Amino acid sequence: MKFSIQLVLLFFGIGAFLPLLAQQSAESKLLSLSGTVLSADSLKPVTGVHVLNIKSRTGATTDDKGYFSIAMHRTDTILFSAVGYEVYHFVLDPASKSNSPLVQIKLTPKIYELKEVDVRAIPTEDQFKKDFLGLKLPDEPELQLPQIKQPKLTEGVEYMPSGGVAVVGPFSAIYNKVSREAKEKKKVQALRVQEYKKKSYETKFNQQLVQRLTGLKDQALEEFMKYCKLSEAMVIQAENEYEIVIAINNCFKEFKESKGMN
Repeated sequence: MKFSIQLVLLFFGIGAFLPLLAQQSAESKLLSLSGTVLSADSLKPVTGVHVLNIKSRTGATTDDKGYFSIAMHRTDTILFSAVGYEVYHFVLDPASKSNSPLVQIKLTPKIYELKEVDVRAIPTEDQFKKDFLGLKLPDEPELQLPQIKQPKLTEGVEYMPSGGVAVVGPFSAIYNKVSREAKEKKKVQALRVQEYKKKSYETKFNQQLVQRLTGLKDQALEEFMKYCKLSEAMVIQAENEYEIVIAINNCFKEFKESKGMN
């Protein structure tokens, strides 16, 4: 009797385990995803779209008819990226049973806000000459110099420790003022360049993009952002988003290994 009960339990255990094995087998099976990429507004094929399997880090590119083909597992995420279009993430429908799914991807064009431009007609040569000759120049500023008096031989001259001399006076003061203004302009220009680089870096590499690619949230996302410090030069000089995505995924792989994550 005891043996019969054990046998029944064994059959029940096998019956419960078989669906899990079947599911794992289906998920691990390699599929061939293919299809076309179209522009959502015109429904015309988009050429040169980067198609990336985020998990396996394999990629493909659409041809002149927008066609692509890439290997994937059922649980993989496929990223579509093209210049002038929003990034698109594709996940296979769990209900799909096909081993060679055929899909149609529609990319949304990016909308860029341009500053207002004042367009003027090019003047004729006669009109340009007339405007140029009639151009009113600003009055030259008067240079107020102190009254010059006959100095003594040593007046206006400072002796330097090395034995040389340094000429001082109003011209030296003017030179120092101009020099200070030039240095201040260079400093402001350097700050503007640094601000531009910072905004460009944050636009291309930010928490929203990382969360979309890795699925990390809250504290785990904060820890990963501190861990994955992509260089400013690499991010700003990247020719497309594909290079940044590859770098993030490499970082994520190292991060998971350091944390003992699967």
